[in-house]
Amino acid sequence: IHPPSLLLESMSATVQAPKISPPLQRRILQLQSATASERYQHFVKVYPDLLLRVPLVQIASYLGITPESLSRVRRELAQQNRTILS
Repeated sequence: IHPPSLLLESMSATVQAPKISPPLQRRILQLQSATASERYQHFVKVYPDLLLRVPLVQIASYLGITPESLSRVRRELAQQNRTILS
């Protein structure tokens, strides 16, 4: 029979948090810390070809925002681009 402390040590040694791949860690960090606009801009930069092939509702889901929020972000960015070009 093991003392309780040794039993807990052996149990905690076998129960470990799953390892998360670096790309998944970056994605989680981005979802937690970046604004909706920053996430969308990153998506456009990394996956420009998907914008025309994937429904906006799915892009919003991937970004962790509502379709309405994605619409607002896209409208605000379009207005900023128009202002810069004027």
